[in-house]
Amino acid sequence: MKMGEYLMKSLLMIVFIGFVAGAGLAILINNIPALDNMIPDQWETIIIATLVGSIIGLFTILNANKTDNKS
Repeated sequence: MKMGEYLMKSLLMIVFIGFVAGAGLAILINNIPALDNMIPDQWETIIIATLVGSIIGLFTILNANKTDNKS
């Protein structure tokens, strides 16, 4: 596989995993009153959750790449 093609697939996976995890975290934060009161704006919550989700997605991909290289 070409490097560019590999990077594109990795980026798509990071965005997808990040979006799913971010959406889940946003729903979770909005359902917990204490956390919802700390974060005033709903959009801010979604942005924070998406950033956290993207980091989770990035680490997931990095770990997947490590296991692929071992075999």
